[in-house]
Amino acid sequence: MAEPHESPVDTGGSPAPGQPGTLVVVVDGRIDAARARTLVGWVRGLLDGGGPTRVVCDVAGVTPADADAVDALARLALMARRRGVRLWVRDPSAELCELFDL
Repeated sequence: MAEPHESPVDTGGSPAPGQPGTLVVVVDGRIDAARARTLVGWVRGLLDGGGPTRVVCDVAGVTPADADAVDALARLALMARRRGVRLWVRDPSAELCELFDL
């Protein structure tokens, strides 16, 4: 896993999935613009309903690692941050980490 760095998402040590207040979202496959909107909207609904104070987004199965995936994760992180919720990205591929660094 990548070391923490200055990016829209935190790829550092994420909280354990069973921790109270932690929402774990598993994303796999291709993330295009339509899927990104759906993902962000779904997580927004869960956060606006109260409860989660942390979101862990498991992206081990995201392929391809491309600009659309980075854009979706950045939008997700921004939406969470605006609600006072921290987002971690779990198990990003090396390619996805390289794109985070751009």
